[in-house]
Amino acid sequence: MSQNEHQPQENKSLLGIYKDVFIGGGVTGCVILLIVAVALVVGFWLDEKFESANHIYIFVSILLSVPVTFVAILWVVGKLTSRKKTSSVGDAAAQKQNVQEDAHRGTNSEEA
Repeated sequence: MSQNEHQPQENKSLLGIYKDVFIGGGVTGCVILLIVAVALVVGFWLDEKFESANHIYIFVSILLSVPVTFVAILWVVGKLTSRKKTSSVGDAAAQKQNVQEDAHRGTNSEEA
């Protein structure tokens, strides 16, 4: 019986992990796409403004977007991780409270 009771909790935690992975992947993918798109637009604009024949500004903007993307990804992952840690602390406290309530109910049912 106890194995069946733990099954839904394990599925719930597994779904939480999948949700975190998909959210993290989606957010980081959007950040990468946004930075590369901005770099391309700026590069095309500079090439057109300065009439560059060999499109040097596009190449420079794409090369400069690599470290910017790296820093942005580290920042986003750090934010998502810290948010997950604070929610995990709250979940752990709620789970501890539930265990204490279950233990209290168990002692009350034995008295009856």
